[in-house]
Amino acid sequence: MPLRRSDNAALMHHFGALAIFVGLWWLLSGGDPHSWIIGVPVILLAWWVFSRSRGAVLVPVRLRALVSFLVLFIKLSVQGSVDVARRVLGPELKIHPGVVRYRFTHLPPGGGRLLFVAVIGLCPGTLCFDLGEDAVSVHVLDQHSPVADELSRVEVAIAALFDPGEAAV
Repeated sequence: MPLRRSDNAALMHHFGALAIFVGLWWLLSGGDPHSWIIGVPVILLAWWVFSRSRGAVLVPVRLRALVSFLVLFIKLSVQGSVDVARRVLGPELKIHPGVVRYRFTHLPPGGGRLLFVAVIGLCPGTLCFDLGEDAVSVHVLDQHSPVADELSRVEVAIAALFDPGEAAV
């Protein structure tokens, strides 16, 4: 019996998820061939859980926007690391800690905002907390630095991943 079009779509959906899990493992393990001893069972378990989850979907991501986002994330991570090291290792501890309240303008409630919080939490010198309906509180090392501009750039880049109407940074 031949596969129907919807069956092909479902099959591609599940193999797409498997490809993502394999790619993530490869990135996390640094491509170490010995890691696959643990990686294969973990990938299969993740794939099985994904395939059994009701309503599990792969969100289509625009490749060009993904590359722009990754470049921005790496740039902010390196800049943040250098900034934190410079502040901590310098002769004076030049910090002005505080909380910045950032209002979302491009991301609707849901997964995009959760990704935003996760990304900002990975950047050195920042920590998101208190995710509200339309804003998030971010603890920063220097409240006088242009944090809001950086947060806005990250928000626009994340919005561009999922919405073709948003311009990538």
